[in-house]
Amino acid sequence: MAAGRVENPMLGRTLHKVTLYLILVNLGLVAGFGLRMSVLGVCAFMLTGALLVSYQLVITRLMYLEARRSNDGYLIYPVILAGLGLALLLLLSVIGD
Repeated sequence: MAAGRVENPMLGRTLHKVTLYLILVNLGLVAGFGLRMSVLGVCAFMLTGALLVSYQLVITRLMYLEARRSNDGYLIYPVILAGLGLALLLLLSVIGD
């Protein structure tokens, strides 16, 4: 065991549950953005888009660490799906207007 590293199975399970909830929140945020982006003003659209991209980057990094730590590689697929959906929504909104 590495110095300064404490293995706590309860903490690991809790972090895993939090990660699963963050994935669900990610999908919900992207879906909500897709439904409401037509009524957002330019400033609100840019701010919301930037925040969603930032959240997507954070959740992608978290998933990378989680999948490396255990055999939970299947959790990456919903994150990639949400990222591609967000990219498609942003691209269509830029091209459409």
